[in-house]
Amino acid sequence: MAEDPIDPKIKSQMNRLAEVLEGHLKPLGFALFVFEMNPPPGVHQTRFNYISNAPRAGMLAVLKGFIAKNEGRLHKGPEGKQ
Repeated sequence: MAEDPIDPKIKSQMNRLAEVLEGHLKPLGFALFVFEMNPPPGVHQTRFNYISNAPRAGMLAVLKGFIAKNEGRLHKGPEGKQ
């Protein structure tokens, strides 16, 4: 799946924010998501922009876990030894 580039109207701001986050959060990974809060009437999906210091595959894995946990679908493994 191809990624769309960051909206040119906010690209420089997102890059600056990413630099600040990376400087303050080292050695942690981060992802910054930016989207329109109040889309125009009739628009169901607005442009979703993100920037991350993690490889795309790693970021997607973390997001999938986050979504599963928040939807109540994340299950802990067995507690006992096998």
